[in-house]
Amino acid sequence: MEKIWLKYVRDCLYVFYITLLMSVTQFANAQLYEDFSSPAWPYAGWVGDTADFATTTGQLRIPQRTTLNRSRVAAPYSFAQADLAYPLRFDFEVLTADPTASNFAEVYLWADSANVENSSNALYVAFDVSSDKAILYQRVAGTATAILTTDTAVDYEILNFAITKNANIFSMIMRVSDRGGNFLRADTVSTAHVLPSSINFAANGFFGVRFVYSASYNGRFYLDNVNLRALVPDTIPPAVRSATIASSDDNNDFVLVTFSEPVDSATAVNAANYRITTMPSVVQNPVFNGTLISETQVRLNFSHLIPNMLHQLRVCNVKDLEGNAMSPCQTLPVKRAADDYQAPLATQAVARAENVVRVLFSEVVDSLSASNAANYNISGVNPTQVEYNRSSVQLTFEQIWQELVPYTLHVENVYDPSANVLAPTDLTFVFDTTYRNLIINEVLFNPQSGGEDFVEIYNRSERAIPLRDIILATWDATNARLRTACRISDTATLAPHDYCVVTRDTALTRQYTVLYPEKVIYPLSAMPTFANAEGTVIIALKDSTIIDRLVYTEKMHNTFLNNVKGVSLERRSFDAPTQEPSNWHSAAKSAGYATPTYKNSQSYNFLYNEGDITVDPTVFSPDADGYNDVTNISYQFENCDFTGNIFIYDAQGRLVRRLERNAVMGCSGVFSWDGTNEAKARCQVGNYVVYMEVFDTKGNKQTFKKVVTLMVK
Repeated sequence: MEKIWLKYVRDCLYVFYITLLMSVTQFANAQLYEDFSSPAWPYAGWVGDTADFATTTGQLRIPQRTTLNRSRVAAPYSFAQADLAYPLRFDFEVLTADPTASNFAEVYLWADSANVENSSNALYVAFDVSSDKAILYQRVAGTATAILTTDTAVDYEILNFAITKNANIFSMIMRVSDRGGNFLRADTVSTAHVLPSSINFAANGFFGVRFVYSASYNGRFYLDNVNLRALVPDTIPPAVRSATIASSDDNNDFVLVTFSEPVDSATAVNAANYRITTMPSVVQNPVFNGTLISETQVRLNFSHLIPNMLHQLRVCNVKDLEGNAMSPCQTLPVKRAADDYQAPLATQAVARAENVVRVLFSEVVDSLSASNAANYNISGVNPTQVEYNRSSVQLTFEQIWQELVPYTLHVENVYDPSANVLAPTDLTFVFDTTYRNLIINEVLFNPQSGGEDFVEIYNRSERAIPLRDIILATWDATNARLRTACRISDTATLAPHDYCVVTRDTALTRQYTVLYPEKVIYPLSAMPTFANAEGTVIIALKDSTIIDRLVYTEKMHNTFLNNVKGVSLERRSFDAPTQEPSNWHSAAKSAGYATPTYKNSQSYNFLYNEGDITVDPTVFSPDADGYNDVTNISYQFENCDFTGNIFIYDAQGRLVRRLERNAVMGCSGVFSWDGTNEAKARCQVGNYVVYMEVFDTKGNKQTFKKVVTLMVK
């Protein structure tokens, strides 16, 4: 036995050393964007004095410190070689103190080392301590040379930089705001300059920031809104989104044509570019050139269009502002609004995201007026984007809503297709994301004889969530909508980090151990029936906004279970995606094959090592006893564009299982191996190598190897 154990240790060490020799990590070829909105600092890929920084109020800041006086962080990036044919743009925002020898900032647009202040070659912005002016420097072989110098001195102010390299012309715009964010002035400088070959944006480099500060000034520095990109020109022609008969009289009909983007006025109003065919064969052109009433809409005057007939509009040769012309022509139906004299109403405003609000109207509204951002405001501020959807619009603001704070949205000048204008209206809404923390945690969809389906819901938030607005539903795939939804409760509230179980009757408490029967809810209306083989479980708001969705199949159960009737599917991690197959497992036999109202028998906290993969447990026993039945392969990468393969090899190097092939990886995730081979038969006891390779469209590739041991108790 001792010899076998020594051989096992020797084999593991051998595979470990081979893994070290064969693993290669390459840079991701990518541009860089970061607004520092996530509090989960340090972010993947950022290196340096990360412990000296924190993401506070949406900026990368130096927390209060009394001893440290110089801190820097950097992130790797590079441009694709093809990007260098276009202008390169570097945007960032920085707050800096009055520059002195002991308090100053340096922002590195590109450096050949993560240790940016000691890099041999770099392009960076720094502040002259004598003139307090911002200077764009190049550093070549350790020697710095000024390229551009602003005319404006700065002193503890917010600075927005936009630096553009267009061929050999550099321009730098510095917008200055006070600490309250109020704009003060702008400074623009430019020059012709040829960068040396040692500063190569297509080579692997680093963006970084370095702050030098005294103990009392550390709070006077931050970095925000980093956006490094190539200004690739627009080559996509405009498209027609809609054509609507907006108003009519006895002689003429006026048609509103809405384009997908701003259009060139000369081609957009040219009557020769439009014609209407009244089916089957009556063809009309506009009676004169159109009118451009907004950057995306044209009003056309046609002679009387026959009522109750199908009209089709053909549009040709219209160009966008970049000169891209429609090709080929586009044909679409023209819609006529029914006669009505009732003005539309703005009935509700609902926050959909931290800066997005949806406005509901009582009827279909005109796309032109409803899409006009000037018709909406919160405290006098208009939205930056309006998305029209017939009887509703979605508004995006620069402002970020505070949780549970009431906001008033003012709506005016919106009219319906018959030109009835709504009365100015104020709608109040609050931003509340608590409900998003309700997740599907356990599902029994194939109950025992005489039993009933159940769905367990978990609240992973820190606040109690009332269930009065929550429904449980299935999905109608044919019509893409909720089906057979039921209201859960008018009075129940789910406590923080607690469970509730929704089921039809008391059969659940008779067939399983229910530790907390008070957490079982019998819904107010008929509960959906979940199919035994496959189906969908959805929890949603009563307005049909989906909160969480699980598309399940009985094949998600443990391979070695002979009978899955009466066995629930349990979620393994609250944090992993609901629809990740490896996040679900059959409930353990030791727990009675279900755990309603309390912790799942198969719960698991997935492990992530940044830029690497983790296999846990390293010794597993796929015997369907509910303990270490699978091994979990978790990963986290800086590059979120990877596609990957995962193969399992035995100790002799033979391929036994193609676990994943050309899988879209994302930034992080988890896959599981249940110890079976390609034929779904259990593999023999022994050591196995998990081999993962990931690659992107730019040729970047990484490989990983980990050893696991399959045992049977």
